[in-house]
Amino acid sequence: MTLQNGHSPHAPAGERPKLRLGGGDGVIGYLDDLLRMNADVRKAFERALPEYASTIMVNDLDTAFRVAEISGGGGSYLTTSGESYSPRGMLSAVGEKKSMAGFLALKREKRELEKKLVLLKAKIEAGRAELVDLKQRHVVASETLKTLTAEIRSWKPT
Repeated sequence: MTLQNGHSPHAPAGERPKLRLGGGDGVIGYLDDLLRMNADVRKAFERALPEYASTIMVNDLDTAFRVAEISGGGGSYLTTSGESYSPRGMLSAVGEKKSMAGFLALKREKRELEKKLVLLKAKIEAGRAELVDLKQRHVVASETLKTLTAEIRSWKPT
């Protein structure tokens, strides 16, 4: 996918560079070309909202970043999942609308996170118990070392 130099992100459909589509590069096309509109509605759309009409639809943000770099940083990009990117520094992730299925997914995720939390708390407790045991073993080892050191110092060869 290549864009010709001099691409104006606000150019009407007839004046902007052609996108070379295909080849699995993730570029879908210009937004106004993808929307089904009568010619007079399209013209009004391009005049009223040129920054949206010339938005380039892509599969994902990585493709948007790549195409923006190739094109010299102009234009706006919209992914199929609703994320938008503008090389001027704006990035937004709208995502899909939450529906009942989304609510159920959130409930399921909450249950899974609660299970993970229980497991993590158990690991923390096991770690604390091991720490107490290691401290006790350290005290015993220190006392043994003191005793052995005292015995060595008191030893006199005969």
